Amino acid sequence: MNPRCQDVLDRAAAFVDNETDARWNAVIAAHVEACPQCARELDQQRQMKALVRQHTQRMAAPALLRARIRHALAQEPARFGSWEQLRQIFLWRPLPAIAIAAVLMFVPSVLTYYFSRPAPAVTRLEFAAAEASLEGEVICIDCFLLDELHLQHGHDASHRFGLRTADGKILTIAAFDKGGELLQRAANIHKHRVRVHGRLLPEQRYLQVNDFSIL
Repeated sequence: MNPRCQDVLDRAAAFVDNETDARWNAVIAAHVEACPQCARELDQQRQMKALVRQHTQRMAAPALLRARIRHALAQEPARFGSWEQLRQIFLWRPLPAIAIAAVLMFVPSVLTYYFSRPAPAVTRLEFAAAEASLEGEVICIDCFLLDELHLQHGHDASHRFGLRTADGKILTIAAFDKGGELLQRAANIHKHRVRVHGRLLPEQRYLQVNDFSIL
């Protein structure tokens, strides 16, 4: 492996995520055309990310946490008053005089329109949770995905445990109450089958455990 190979491998994940700049995009693309080893590494990176997207989904923050954040932001006083905030904006981002005049001319009409609109109906975000009783295998999610790709286990020493059901779904276990107890015991019952009772968010693949037993 030459130094150029190491440069490419150091940036492989960023390249696959389209996070490298145009210069490195060109360098890496040209390099992998002539280097089968680096091309294979990039292909494995793409497979890994595709498998992660297939088996996991992004979790939204719990409603209680979002409410607390909104409350904290509402209680935080502004550093400046409204006019001072405008002055700071113009101080750091000066605009031509004609643009400033146009903004000041349209602000009253915009504010009138905004505050005269009827308040939108507040919708409550609800998750389609359902009572569930299911069986599955306790797994390390990262180890499972790496095994599927036939890659060496390169993640850190900690394991991210979850439940793999009979139909191949991978569920994230909520780390509180009985779910926290199950996760604490997961290292000792890794790859054991368990029966779980609780509430399931099927779209998010998120499992709240009310009770469990080892089979």
